[in-house]
Amino acid sequence: MSTSLGHHKAGTRPGRRIALVGTDFDGTVFAGGDTTAAAVHYQAFRGQLRQLRQSCGTRWAMVTGRHVAAMPMVLNEMMMHGLIPDFMVMEDARIYRRRGVRFRPFWWWNFTIWVRRRRQLARHRQRVRVLMAAIEAEFPQAVSMGGKRLIDLWYEFDADGAAEAVERRLQEHFAGESDFFVFRWGREVCLAPTAGTKGEAVRRLAAELGAPIRDIFTIGDGQNDLSMLDPTAAGLPACVANAQPEVHAAVRRANGFIASAQAIAGVVEALKFYTQQKT
Repeated sequence: MSTSLGHHKAGTRPGRRIALVGTDFDGTVFAGGDTTAAAVHYQAFRGQLRQLRQSCGTRWAMVTGRHVAAMPMVLNEMMMHGLIPDFMVMEDARIYRRRGVRFRPFWWWNFTIWVRRRRQLARHRQRVRVLMAAIEAEFPQAVSMGGKRLIDLWYEFDADGAAEAVERRLQEHFAGESDFFVFRWGREVCLAPTAGTKGEAVRRLAAELGAPIRDIFTIGDGQNDLSMLDPTAAGLPACVANAQPEVHAAVRRANGFIASAQAIAGVVEALKFYTQQKT
């Protein structure tokens, strides 16, 4: 018997301490557009984090595939609702710890991720360059967001249809391969190397906190969240209602919780489920 929408297999997992709350950003905590209607859910989430911190010292990590350059935007969006994470995980695996009002990198960890990704990109450099040339020829209005940074194939398009078309092309081009993720946020599309995953970052944070995997809560909605929803990374996995079908399937296999609500409302629902279970 597997989980159903908004429900959990009865009696399988008693309530327990949550040492780390790991949340995806796009599509999970943040759904884009005007967040006014979601304000009540952000406040509920803030209250949940405060209660967890007081009761068992819980820490919160925002785990996103966005580039490090997007960190100020992500933080500003959260701070509008009185929220600020203890850790930021950018580009899926690069970890930053909050120290006062600043975030400091896990220097050695981030360096090893950088090296692994550089080696992976080097193996496909020419192939990626050919793809970029084709995209720029077909969509001359596309704005390159990658420059000379780690993620080179990253474009913002002037229409949703163009972004969707490029996303499909990249997914088809790399179908059946394991070296890249394809992401789309609205009109932005990027190709990101898989060396260094969200699951790796969550396990590193668990070790940093001295917490067992069974006490780790993670929630997401997309393909790049699968590694942190795996039982090897989190004992308390969940997904929001708007998650991709493969994410729903993975959470079911992990005997996790599938929210009936979308985005931040689903995060609140999932946390409530786990924190209200009896020990």
